[in-house]
Amino acid sequence: MKIKKHILIIDDVITNLKYICEILKESFDLALCRSGKEAIAYLSEHTTDLVLLDINIPEMNGFEIMKRLKENKRTSDIPVIFITMDSDKNKEIEALELGASDFIIRPFDAKVITKRIFHAIEEAELKRRLQKQIKSKTKQIEEAAFKAISVIVDAVDSKGKYNRGHSVRVAKCAGWISRKLGWSEKDVSNMYYVALLHDIGNIYVSDDTIGKPSKLTEEEFEEIKKHPFFGSEILKNVTSIKDVVNGAMYHHERYDGHGYNYGLKGEEIPIVARIIHVADAYDAMTGGRIYKEKLDDSDVRFELEKGKGSQFDPKIVDTLISIIDEGGIDFDIDFEISDDMDSKNLAEESTQLLKTILDKYNDTIKIESQKDSLTGAWNRKYTENTINLYLKDKKAGGALFMMDMDNFKWINDTFGHIVGDEMLMIFAETLKSVIRETDILCRIGGDEFIIFFKGKALRNEIENKAQTIFKRLSEKLYIPETNKKVSASIGISIAGENGDDFSSLYSSADKALYYVKQNGKGTYHFFSEEKDNIEIKAETKIDIEYIKAFLEEKEFKNGVYRVEYEGFQKIYRFLERTISRTKQTVQLLLFRLTDINGGFPDLCNINEILGYAEKAISESLRRGDVSTSYRKNQFIVILMDANYDSGIIVADRIVDRFYYLYKKEDVIIHYDIQEMSSAKQQKQ
Repeated sequence: MKIKKHILIIDDVITNLKYICEILKESFDLALCRSGKEAIAYLSEHTTDLVLLDINIPEMNGFEIMKRLKENKRTSDIPVIFITMDSDKNKEIEALELGASDFIIRPFDAKVITKRIFHAIEEAELKRRLQKQIKSKTKQIEEAAFKAISVIVDAVDSKGKYNRGHSVRVAKCAGWISRKLGWSEKDVSNMYYVALLHDIGNIYVSDDTIGKPSKLTEEEFEEIKKHPFFGSEILKNVTSIKDVVNGAMYHHERYDGHGYNYGLKGEEIPIVARIIHVADAYDAMTGGRIYKEKLDDSDVRFELEKGKGSQFDPKIVDTLISIIDEGGIDFDIDFEISDDMDSKNLAEESTQLLKTILDKYNDTIKIESQKDSLTGAWNRKYTENTINLYLKDKKAGGALFMMDMDNFKWINDTFGHIVGDEMLMIFAETLKSVIRETDILCRIGGDEFIIFFKGKALRNEIENKAQTIFKRLSEKLYIPETNKKVSASIGISIAGENGDDFSSLYSSADKALYYVKQNGKGTYHFFSEEKDNIEIKAETKIDIEYIKAFLEEKEFKNGVYRVEYEGFQKIYRFLERTISRTKQTVQLLLFRLTDINGGFPDLCNINEILGYAEKAISESLRRGDVSTSYRKNQFIVILMDANYDSGIIVADRIVDRFYYLYKKEDVIIHYDIQEMSSAKQQKQ
């Protein structure tokens, strides 16, 4: 049986203690204290895996308690998470500077706080294990250094699922090359560690970019090109590995000067970087990257010869080819730390490097927790907080785009969720290519996304952004198994004009998007307070309101929407007799058939389509329910004695049955639902 982790909760408010206990009691063993003195006394005799600490505690506040814990060796390494109602950023910064693992603001999500607690405990245990390992007198300093570096390399390579073992293979290849060049064992050992850490800058590159199996976009390639600089910054204080900074900084320079980022050529490029460049290419050819097949020795030799003098240093290529001709590189042989190397200093610097990587990894975890796992877009909470913080500056401008993929539900239902997810990822990647680094892309849910463009802009500039989105989407998104392009709809609100916080901008953009969806799709619309908030109603909504008003003997002023009265009078008499003398709840469903672009279905096939629709209805309804056609592409269903939830179930059943009967993919069925009441009841 797995032993639960122990948590000490310090809060002077009983209701807070009870609430947290209720959330955490199934996952952890809990102890409660209502003051700092009580908590310190408790920890003098007991141990705990983590402390949950409120800030505003009488006599000794949370920061004072935190300082006392850090001053005591017995409690100094216990992870502490502040949990408070106070959202003051300065207090959050102060808490983190004191050494807190996290800072959580009430109210919070139960699952989120549980995961954060587990993560903080795991991180603390990892650090304790590392410290214990480094301080252990039973292990040699060289082993500690090697293991620390191995953890670093593994953390870097694991960011791309196709890069597993890449740095070790490159390092061993570089070691063999330097040995074949006649270097001393000290220099060979040093070369191995230079090459082992050459890609350390990738820790700052997003996982999605490193692990992307397809061709990188221009923006993604620009991000990748930064990793040599990041690597040199991380390694700049390492003195025990000679030329380690040069290996990280220059390993993508080409012999002909056409590499990146500095355009060095020939022997201007440090020898360690030239060796790594060849070894890196060798691993790409033989390691089996996702976008390349493994090459045999003859093909490898051909590619190396082709790159001599242009991509690669000719002498280093000749050296590697001679190794291949002599039987190849033995990757089973390990390179040990040379006796001439400063192993103690290497161990200390490796430990510091590992701490840097762990800190970066922890930051990455916090960032990734605020992102949508499928698309990498920010989640709603992060977006809302970021936009609200940005708009506190009244002079700050911005435009909020709310958008979705037209007819995505039909695509998902027709081709399955795996295909749907792939299209969502392409949709998100396309949107990322449009925004700047300072802008925000958020996935609200399903196929709904938000882009917030920071900064004031003229309306024509905002329109250009929308047009750019449409253009890029039309180049990237197609309905599976067809050549038809997938369109999108966008609702736009402007900071200052339509609101000065996330909520108001979101609401305005949502209304603008709703207008687009009901008036042709595939375009954009700026929110208008007068038009969208008062006059504009969706076509389906207007229709169903019209029907409801007619049956309830209300005057409906909009004369545009006409109906076939004979059929409706029958429905009306049925409802009048039934609802007025019973307590039944009646649901009114309106279905509408369109093509995939939201227009009227093909007139040549409309009778066939309606036939399938009527068959789907007749096979899905219960005895006593009623249906009738309304327009050529619309029909009504009246569900007797049905609540809203059961109405949704019936509607979904009709939709599913229609798609089962009608095998083609050129028609979409929409529906809306409202609860009905009789004219008599209305008058009462």
